[in-house]
This record gives sequence, structure tokens and C-alpha cells, in this order.
Amino acid sequence: MKRIILICLTRLLIAQEDAMTLELGFPSGIVIDKKDNVIFSDRRLNKLFRLDQKSGSITVLSGTGDRSFSGDNGSAKNAALSIPEIIYMDQNGDLYICDRGNYRVRIIDAKSGMIRTVAGTGKFGYSGDGGPALAADLSNPFGVTLDEKGNIWIADTENHVIRKVDRQTGIITTEVGSGESGFSGDGGPAKQAQLQRPHVLSFDKSGDLWIGDSFNNRIRKVNIKTGIINSMFGNGEKASSPDGSDARKSALGFFGTLLFDQDGNLVFSEIIDARVRKIDLKTGLLSTLAGNGKSGFSGDAGPANKAQLGMPYGIAFDRNYNLYIADAQNGRIRRVDARTGIISTIAGNGQGD
Repeated sequence: MKRIILICLTRLLIAQEDAMTLELGFPSGIVIDKKDNVIFSDRRLNKLFRLDQKSGSITVLSGTGDRSFSGDNGSAKNAALSIPEIIYMDQNGDLYICDRGNYRVRIIDAKSGMIRTVAGTGKFGYSGDGGPALAADLSNPFGVTLDEKGNIWIADTENHVIRKVDRQTGIITTEVGSGESGFSGDGGPAKQAQLQRPHVLSFDKSGDLWIGDSFNNRIRKVNIKTGIINSMFGNGEKASSPDGSDARKSALGFFGTLLFDQDGNLVFSEIIDARVRKIDLKTGLLSTLAGNGKSGFSGDAGPANKAQLGMPYGIAFDRNYNLYIADAQNGRIRRVDARTGIISTIAGNGQGD
């Protein structure tokens, strides 16, 4: 009996060590599933990983490691990806991937483990509105999310638009952006507004769409019922304002992820300014959840807002409100404890690829 326990314990320790010794390349997107497993993409390794927090073991969900395209309608484990960026998990556990280098959005079915393309031809371009999403050209899609009806919304970044794939018909349409790079349109129809490389997007509880309009350094909202767009936060300056600032008048950094916490506050990562920040939607005030604004690596086992991050891309919350960060340049996945505010590394040795 003692021998069995010892063997099991030894295996567990080895698995936990694997998570901490794994060399990650550039982790970008991140989600947490219903079992609190951490699923993340690595755009340099061209893979998706799953970290079992109970055992500490890491497995490859998708990606051969080759930066190419293959594997549709087969096992996701045998598929090739190219610069996978933001990922999104729906209520069924299906995983949506912005396969940016393949100019596609793909989905991994939770039950079968099969992968398929839901949007994009694999060609860089802008075409296909009003037709099947599989016949549409995309240009470096970076962000993806779903609305309450299950329609797929894509940040078609280099086309400067947000596009929607109808869940029932598979038809793609441009819903936000004229396709011309720039800044305009507040107070008017979202389809006529100018965006500049929008990277990330998220829906709030009211069903309205929020967009990280990255190169305009603004967070904008589209009222889905009226189709009207407005800038909500950010003054357009390429900087990052201090805590306590009114986010409506503040400089905001380049966005890596945009989402809402359990209290309905807006949380986003600033890639260049190396912080994860929160905007209280009741007061409009800005605060920092993680990162001291100086790019680098430090701070494990200490307060998250005093730690250094390196180009934080993906962020996610688990059901206990712990915060997870794809600390991309540091090649690590880090976690901020919701109760204590302490940050720690849970995967990656920081050595890179």
C-alpha cells in the first residue's frame, strides 16, 4: 500500500515539475474550462496546451508545431496551426481559435476533439460579405467571441472591421467598420465608423459589443439594438494613465484581451505597458490588477500590482475569480490569487523557445 502511494505521489510531483520546466514560446490566448483547467495558445510554438491544475500536467490539445495548415475534419491533436492568437470557449466547451497566420477561425469540438474551419479561405484579403464564411477572405484575425445567440464575432484586424458569422446560416457580414483605417463615427452607425486594427472584443450582460480599438487607443461600444457606436474609454493617446484616473479621459495602452469580471467591471491587458487593468463601470476609474508598468519579470510570491510582466496578452478568470495571465514575453502562465492578490507562475520556465 505504501509503495502504491509513493508511486502515485512520485508521478504527481513529476507532472507538476513538467508544468514548471516546460519551455513556452509566446503564450497568447487563454481560457479556463469548467474543471479549472487552463487552456492556452502559444503563437510561437503553434500549439494549444491544456494545464491540469490538480495534477500539474500539461498536454497538447492541438498543433503539430509546424507553422502551416492541415488537419481540418480530423483530430485537433494532428492539425497544424499558424500563429494561434486569442481563443474563446463557449458554454459547451467548444474552443474557437484565431488561427491568425492561416487567416482562419477554427473550432475544436469538445465532444469529438475534431477541428474544423468556420471562417476564412486561408488567403489574406477582404471579401465574402453576404456569402458563406468559409468562402470569405480574412486578414490576420486576432480576436473572437460569441454573442448570446451563438453567432461568431471576429476582429478582422488588418481589414479594420468586426465581422459576424451567423450561427444558423454560416453567412458572414461586416457589422462594425467601414474597412478604411482611421478614427471616426462616434454617435453614428457602427458600419460606417472607422477602426484602426481592432484586436479584441467582448459582449457585456446587456448584449452590447465592446471593442479594443487598439491603434486608436480606445475602447468602443456598439449598442447592438441600435447599431450605434461610441468611444467609452481612452483619449486616443499612446500611453498609459495612472491608477485613479478617469478612464474616459485617460491614455490607454495596446490591448491584448478585453473581458468583464464577476462584478461587471471591464478588465483588459495592456501589452506594451505590461499591465492588467480594470475600469469600474460605475465610476469610470482606472486601477491595476497586475503589473507595475515596467516590462520584465519579477514579483512571484508578492503583490501582483508590484510584479513585472512582459507583454501580457491573454487574461481569464476562473469560477473562484482568480486571474490568469499569458505573460507572453516571459514565456509563462501566471495566476493572481483572488483573496490575497499574490501572483505566481504556474507554467513555463521563462526560457522561451
